[in-house]
Amino acid sequence: MAGSTNDEGVWEYSDDGPPSDVRSNLQATALTNLFDTWAKVVRVADTTERAAHLAAFTTIYGAPTADRPCMVWRGDAADGRNLEYTIDGATWYTWLALTGALPGSWLVTPTSVAGTGVTLSGGEVSASAASAISVNGVFDTTYDQYEIDVHIPTSSGTPNIALRLRASGSDDTNSVYDNQYHYFVNTTAAANKHNAHQQWIASVGAKDMHWGTIRLWRPASAVPTLGEIIMNSAPNPFSTNAAGFRCVLLHQNSTAFDGFTLYCDPADTMTGTIRIYGRTKS
Repeated sequence: MAGSTNDEGVWEYSDDGPPSDVRSNLQATALTNLFDTWAKVVRVADTTERAAHLAAFTTIYGAPTADRPCMVWRGDAADGRNLEYTIDGATWYTWLALTGALPGSWLVTPTSVAGTGVTLSGGEVSASAASAISVNGVFDTTYDQYEIDVHIPTSSGTPNIALRLRASGSDDTNSVYDNQYHYFVNTTAAANKHNAHQQWIASVGAKDMHWGTIRLWRPASAVPTLGEIIMNSAPNPFSTNAAGFRCVLLHQNSTAFDGFTLYCDPADTMTGTIRIYGRTKS
């Protein structure tokens, strides 16, 4: 290997360059740097800027592939779905599919809420002694499935809780709500169904506390909305009256909705919080 040690003790190669193994290491470093460049996530405002970046990426590196994806952070994407990639230059996917993660749930912030004592902060809907909690602009076609987490630790009286869907700030009060349910109270179990009602039953047992989950499938599409409710209710402290409730839901009409209302039946009040999550498609 041609070369010599300089005055500082560093080996210097002669003019014929470094040996082949060193050149290989330098080439590997260059390739690593190139892969780092391919993997950079570029911020774009919208799909127009995304297309411009894809064109520039393709000019420099060639068409995207599974080994060389083009990745962006799109500012106008739905919450939780900003990180996107393409491996063919045509279809864009979310980061979840790239990592192999299971579909996740993302907090969705309503555009507004309505009802006396109802407020919205950071995606969480809060109610203080409210007889009804109306949530607007929370469903769209970004997600096929929505989960509504309900936590009502305090209520006046002993209300049941009912649910209606709404669009553009108005509840659908038509007799198109079907629900079939089974429940237990203390050690007694029962089942029932109500077809063509003006609301769904969301919680039974007429207790102080109510908590559980409401799931709706494709509420923002012009198809019949399907759903299920898993809810619990109990006094504090537990006595003989704790109750569990599971309900299967159908809204008969092919109507697109963007929100919902939970209300007390009879007209008592409830205090607690609601959060709405959208489940990813990929």
